[in-house]
Amino acid sequence: MKGLKTGGRLPGSTNQLTRTAKELLGEIIDRELANLPQLLEQLTPNERGQLLAKLLPYRIAKETKEENTGNQPVIIIHKNI
Repeated sequence: MKGLKTGGRLPGSTNQLTRTAKELLGEIIDRELANLPQLLEQLTPNERGQLLAKLLPYRIAKETKEENTGNQPVIIIHKNI
């Protein structure tokens, strides 16, 4: 049989240490993002491309994989550019 809880955090409340760590980390990231243009200029074009490729998934949502089950018709769209 479970006993009655009389203390501690309420369910769903965040740990104070976790909240403080998230706030501190957010401040550090904000400062570094402000310096990003200057830092990018110091990199070689190859390094800059590699870094941007790594950061891209955080800026653009990843596509969800849709499987063709054979129940839907395939529509081919041609677009002349």
